[in-house]
Amino acid sequence: MTTCPGMTRALTFATIWMLAVISECQADGTVALDGCAIVVDPAQTSFVQYAVEELSSYLEHATGREVPIAHTDESGAPTRIAVGPETAQRVLGDLFPAAKLGKEGYLLKSLFQDGVLWIVASGATPHGTKNALSALIKTICIVDDSASIPAALDRLGKPAYAVRGVHFNGWPLNYPYSFRSWREADWQRYLDLLSYQSVNLFYLWPFVEIMPVPFSAEDQAYLEECRRLIDYAQTKH
Repeated sequence: MTTCPGMTRALTFATIWMLAVISECQADGTVALDGCAIVVDPAQTSFVQYAVEELSSYLEHATGREVPIAHTDESGAPTRIAVGPETAQRVLGDLFPAAKLGKEGYLLKSLFQDGVLWIVASGATPHGTKNALSALIKTICIVDDSASIPAALDRLGKPAYAVRGVHFNGWPLNYPYSFRSWREADWQRYLDLLSYQSVNLFYLWPFVEIMPVPFSAEDQAYLEECRRLIDYAQTKH
């Protein structure tokens, strides 16, 4: 199966970049993220770790500068993004409102502490922390080769609905205009985009009930791809 991960990742970056520019670039007063580091709890789940890697890659792509990921506060970077409740607790102490956040709530907050600009992006749970990272990436403004966020960032949020699902259908148009012609990497990037929009339920219907038995090699390969996509969604998001 032929894949084009470079092209599809570039499309993902372009879409998220556009969302960020539209949402926050008109804000008055910003602080730069250039040269920042990300400090994340080492015990965070796979989908939080993946979101951290995506944030790092996004900032590196936008600014051309490395964004290291660390598990301690001693990165030496003047600006640090704190991810996860343990790291948030170390930075904020009793100001971290864990009891208010619930399962999916999150906090975004910027503050100066001991000469370091901290941007806290965390929930009280992994799902809340994942929502915090999705919200943070939408606040980032890219101008030329510089990334910034609003200076006075102090936001509590949570999704409006507990279940946020997607199911779609469509005609078999030419690639890439119909999902029926997508490759596995295209599906992965689409799942990434759904996650950034806080979708937490995706209905995938492989039409297995109309496949003749025994399965052909092509049908077997297709079902194995569906299984990998389900694993991808559950592991990464």
